[in-house]
Amino acid sequence: EGSENIDALVSSVVSQTIVKKAIQGAVHACKFCVTIADPRGDDFPLIAVSEAFEKMTGYKRSEIIGANCRFLNQGCPISPSDLVGLRLASESGSAFTALLPNRKKSGEMFINLLDLRGLTIATDVETHEELWYLIGIQADITGLSKWNVPEDHVAELQEIAAEIRNKLVKEISRLAADGMEDRQVTDPQKVSKSYKLLQEPLWRKGCLSKKAVMDLASKLDNQAKAPKRRAFSLPLGLSTSVLLLSVVSFLTGLLLGRGSRRSR
Repeated sequence: EGSENIDALVSSVVSQTIVKKAIQGAVHACKFCVTIADPRGDDFPLIAVSEAFEKMTGYKRSEIIGANCRFLNQGCPISPSDLVGLRLASESGSAFTALLPNRKKSGEMFINLLDLRGLTIATDVETHEELWYLIGIQADITGLSKWNVPEDHVAELQEIAAEIRNKLVKEISRLAADGMEDRQVTDPQKVSKSYKLLQEPLWRKGCLSKKAVMDLASKLDNQAKAPKRRAFSLPLGLSTSVLLLSVVSFLTGLLLGRGSRRSR
């Protein structure tokens, strides 16, 4: 019976505000370094960061919420392929893992093992568009030998997905206890957009391999460096037929001129 109640709650129609509130609560409870950004906002703004992220970077939540996480890249030699990978992952939610040189608020540089991917929470009731967020799990691996560097953050990613679901269930349960507030949230006519929660959050499909990202970065770089060829164009108002007639007239005059010289 308990599981049926949970399933009924998870199938509720909620607003994006409720989803964001649950996400922020889940992140605050995390013991590891995690950031969450909104791909629908301008320039993928951060909407939640964990306490571990504050400790690792030296930035307070109040300083960085609403900003793009690229402030960690300022003055750092990040490769073009990693920049392309970050951009593609942010736009599509495809999984992307990289070792990035980053800078703390103090100016100290460190090596950041970043695992970035999108997590779908719900779908739009009317359009069925996915409501997803960009999850970033990070770790300072400066000074670690290559044998001690983890390949990814799969365990942490699974933990944050489960914690977000738990927080959503608790938040909806709290709202259900207040009938008036519950009606305001779950009535599609009273919110600008309504979303139906998935039974389980799902990681978005796709994985940006290092080779694929490097190939795309190289292609874009070659396109930018390629000299632009100037196509021959006729003067304004001069048609092809007029040009040919002019050439014929010129050659005819040249031949006639030579003939007249010979006759002399």
